[in-house]
Amino acid sequence: AGAALACMEIAADYGAAQHFGMSTLSTAVFRAWYAHGAPALALQISAVLLVAAIFAVIVGVALLQVFHRFALNSSLSWSEELQIFGHIWIVFLGIPIAYRRSAHLYIETFCDMLPRGPRAAFNLAVELTWVGFAVSLMVLGFMVARVAHLQSSPGLEVPMSYPYSGMVVGGAYLLLVAARRIAGG
Repeated sequence: AGAALACMEIAADYGAAQHFGMSTLSTAVFRAWYAHGAPALALQISAVLLVAAIFAVIVGVALLQVFHRFALNSSLSWSEELQIFGHIWIVFLGIPIAYRRSAHLYIETFCDMLPRGPRAAFNLAVELTWVGFAVSLMVLGFMVARVAHLQSSPGLEVPMSYPYSGMVVGGAYLLLVAARRIAGG
């Protein structure tokens, strides 16, 4: 039901944007995917938008928590837990976003001292290390999520596999980004 609602919302957003001649974030994703034939770009935009949306929810819940605690003198039992789960998703989605932008620290000083041939081999070894990290993140994240599904969170009462599935999703996105970088895209 939630996915159907999201699809209807996106369709309505796209239709309104077409009618008024305005561009929205969902139309940017749609155009990147269909009009420009760039599904990788659409995935990148979607990942950044998802991280931004999660961050906005975290900020909103934090403000709500502060209001309840100090203005109403009543703490929310679920707010801190939701913020922690959001941080888990932001971290594991942020890894491939930063990797795609080459924002992770790297042994550049050592790499710059190498001749051209060994430098290319070293760069390939670094990229393959990222692939190994992505695969291990997906496999181990799936194992943790499978075991954690048997337990519910105390505040939100959702299966603990929900927050830990961020490891699997982030690992899969990281694997796609790494494969694209190795392929030269």
